[in-house]
Amino acid sequence: MPESAVCVTGARPVSRADSRGARSVELAITYIERHFAERIALENLADLAHLSLCRFAAVFRRQVGMSPYRYVCSTRIRHAQNLLRQGLPASVVAGEVGFFDQSHFSRHFKNHCGMTPGEFAARARDGNCEEACTSLTSKAAKGNA
Repeated sequence: MPESAVCVTGARPVSRADSRGARSVELAITYIERHFAERIALENLADLAHLSLCRFAAVFRRQVGMSPYRYVCSTRIRHAQNLLRQGLPASVVAGEVGFFDQSHFSRHFKNHCGMTPGEFAARARDGNCEEACTSLTSKAAKGNA
């Protein structure tokens, strides 16, 4: 089947290039999920996906709905939330999830969740952090992709 040919899967036509791009994005997401606490360079993700840097960024954004950088930050924040719920201090959590320092972590956390890590931890102790951060997280992902 030529590159421009279209296969029909369900109601949405999917080109061969799209399915290859989807597989590339899956590889990148798997890598991010396993290595979120490490430094992750866009170039490395593009190499892993066997795509050029620009092509990878475009395919990732189209498939995931946000940039690779935003996805890495979101993954780190999600893991940070779990650690904060367990009672770890923000200063420890910052390094555990791959942020440069506590200030960098706090800035990203507040942008993502609408509250500081300390506020989140206090709400977690009271049992009412889940709803507020989840709704703000999905708004942040849509608005800042």
